[in-house]
Amino acid sequence: MKILFMCLFSTFVCVSQQNMDTIYGNPKRVFDKILILDKNLKRDFKRFSRASNVIDIEMYRKRSLVDFLEDNNEMYLNLKRKYSRNGLLMNQSFSDFNKDYNLTLKYEYDTKNRLIEENEIYDKTDFVQIKNVYNSKDSIIASTTSFSILPNDIVHTYYYRNSENRMTHYKRVYNDGISVFFYDLNRDNKIIKKYRVDFGNNDEYQKLGDSIFLKNRELSLMEVNEYDENGNLILEKKYNEKSKLIFKRFSKFDKFNNLIYIEYSSRLNDVKSYTHIKLNYDKYNNKIEYSKLYENKYALENTKFYYENNLLSSTVTISGNQILKTDFKYKFDKHENWTEILKVVNGVKKYKWKRKISYHN
Repeated sequence: MKILFMCLFSTFVCVSQQNMDTIYGNPKRVFDKILILDKNLKRDFKRFSRASNVIDIEMYRKRSLVDFLEDNNEMYLNLKRKYSRNGLLMNQSFSDFNKDYNLTLKYEYDTKNRLIEENEIYDKTDFVQIKNVYNSKDSIIASTTSFSILPNDIVHTYYYRNSENRMTHYKRVYNDGISVFFYDLNRDNKIIKKYRVDFGNNDEYQKLGDSIFLKNRELSLMEVNEYDENGNLILEKKYNEKSKLIFKRFSKFDKFNNLIYIEYSSRLNDVKSYTHIKLNYDKYNNKIEYSKLYENKYALENTKFYYENNLLSSTVTISGNQILKTDFKYKFDKHENWTEILKVVNGVKKYKWKRKISYHN
């Protein structure tokens, strides 16, 4: 089944300047493109893969910008976006470095500006269509997903909400069965626990009805989350289909809600498999230091960040005996949107991120 999936652990990484991803004014079209300036540079861009869900292009673009500003290896981006006069994203098209992969997303909205249809197009014969239905409180209550290459394989999803319009669970109906996902939510509507139970057919599901949640032998724990008093996610646990813990991440935040420490692993029984990260910020809440630690003691890699006019001007990364100094130079348009970022690594011009923006009058 040709659907897209993007799994990005971007919780602990953010663009250093809060406005780097913002477009001021009333944009009509935006075209992002990265150019390679170093002819000796290997084409080692990070790739995303097609797998089992719709790709989040917005997240991919933001993650690409983070990598461009902070990492040595790039995530390549070649993206065109078109907006309506009232700021709604109407379509976006993506192609990779070799232009051998193309994706176009088209969106339709109702009179309340609610997204009612999304078409995910790979070519003339390969596309996915998603249609959404909302309640009177503008919350989604149902969606239908269909696939051109599997015209009879339609997935229906139903979202159930309580009297406060908070979603309690959702049901996904396939041709060959049903999956139900349950939530335990806190008062801020954030997920504390998430469960899943699968049924081979609709009859089996109908017989259980409201007692599904009591069938503990069939109920699978998927994730457990804890938050601090400011709503920051401080503990995240992921489980497999057998409710076995497979990933754990612990985070700390300062009084300004800046992430200052991360500890995570997917091999929980191996102490050396844990990754430890520490971060420091200046008085403007700009990140000024990022350290990856071995066994939470010794720095394996350390990066310092320097700013001019609240824009990232350079970074210095020390990893073993290697020192990597990266400088950035910017160009802006009349709306104060950046249109070009030149990236220079150890004195060599490596990349240029160009952003062409046209505006509604």
